[in-house]
Amino acid sequence: MRKINFLLILLCLSLWNCTKKTEKAVISFKINNMNSKEVKVRLTSFGEKFSDKYKTVNLENGEFILDTLINEPKEVIIQPNEMLKKLSNGELFPIPSKLVKFFIYPKDRVNVSGSMSEYKVDYKVDGNLLNNQYSDYRKSILNNYELGSKLFYDVENLYSKGAKDSIIRITENNEIEVSKKNRKAPINYINKNQNIELSSFLLANEQKEVIIENYDNLSEKVKKSDFGIILKKRIDNWKNLSINSTAPNFEYQTYKSGKIKLSENNGKFIVLDFWGSWCGPCIMEMPKMKEFYKNNSKKIEIIGIAARDKEANWIKAIKENNLTWKHIFNNKKKDDLVKKYGVTGFPTKIIINPNGKIEGIYLGIKEDFYLKMEELLKN
Repeated sequence: MRKINFLLILLCLSLWNCTKKTEKAVISFKINNMNSKEVKVRLTSFGEKFSDKYKTVNLENGEFILDTLINEPKEVIIQPNEMLKKLSNGELFPIPSKLVKFFIYPKDRVNVSGSMSEYKVDYKVDGNLLNNQYSDYRKSILNNYELGSKLFYDVENLYSKGAKDSIIRITENNEIEVSKKNRKAPINYINKNQNIELSSFLLANEQKEVIIENYDNLSEKVKKSDFGIILKKRIDNWKNLSINSTAPNFEYQTYKSGKIKLSENNGKFIVLDFWGSWCGPCIMEMPKMKEFYKNNSKKIEIIGIAARDKEANWIKAIKENNLTWKHIFNNKKKDDLVKKYGVTGFPTKIIINPNGKIEGIYLGIKEDFYLKMEELLKN
C-alpha cells in the first residue's frame, strides 16, 4: 500500500511540476498607421532560426492583446500585411524593416508600441531586459536598415519594370554598400558591448566562423545567459564534428525505403544532404546532384535530410524533382539531426567515409564538394 501511495505522490508531483512550468504570457500590441486587419505571430524557441507555426491574430485599429501559454522563453516575430509591398508587375515583395521582433518569457507582459511608415516600423518593446536592449539596438540601426530595405525593393522593382541595365546597376551598387554596413552592425555592437546579454543573441544569428571567433570575447555573465548557453552548446558540438571525427549515429524511417541506420553503410561513402523544399539554392542544385548520384551510385549513398519543412511539401519536392536517393524527414523532438550535426545553413553536405569518419562539411552550393568526392572516389 505504501508503494502505491508513493507512486501516486510522485505522479502528482510530476503533474504539478509540468503545470507549474507552463505559464501565461501576455502580448499587448499597438502600432499606429497600420491598415492590416490581421497579423501573423510566430513564437520560436530560443536558438531556433525558423518556425512554420504561427497564429493569425485579428487587429482593431492596429491593436491586439494576446494571451499565450508558454513553458520556455520565446522569440516572437510579428508579420503585418504591410510587410508585403507590390512591385510594378503586381508581385508582392517583402520589406524586412517592417517586421516586429522581441522576446517573451513565461509570466511576462510585453508591451509593443510604435508607428508604421512605408519602409519601416519604428517601435519599442518593454517587459524584460532583453527587450529593452534590443529596442535600443534596433533604434541605433533603424535608419540604415530602412534604407537597405528600400533599395532592396527598388532594385527588384526596376527589374520588374524592365528598366535599363545602367539604371539598375546604380541602384544595385548603392544597395550592396548599404547591405555591407548592415551586415557589420551586429558585430560592431558585440565588440562594443561584450557585457550585454543582447550580444549573445546577435552572435547566435551569425555563421559558424564568426561565432567561434567572437565567443571568447563575451563576458562570463553573458556566456551564462540563455543565448550564451546556446552558443556554448553549438561550439562544443562543432568541436566534436571536426574532420576525421566519428559521425554521430542515427536510425530513421525513410520515405519509401524502410528504416536506415547510419552505422550500416555497407562499405560506401555516405553524403548527408541537409535541404528543404523551401530552400531555393537546394532545389537549384538538384539537377547536378542527380547527375552526380547517377554516375556514382555504386560507390556512394546519399541521404537527403529535410529540415524546417512541411511533410507535404517535402514529398512533393521529392516527386517533382525525381530524387531517387534515400530521404528522411528531420524530427526535432525525437532526434534532431540539424542540431546533432551542427548545421547552420542550407544546403549543407557532410561526407562520411566507409569507416564512419567525417571527410568534409560543405555549406551552400560549392564546387569544392564535388571535387572532394572525385578525389575520394579515385582512391
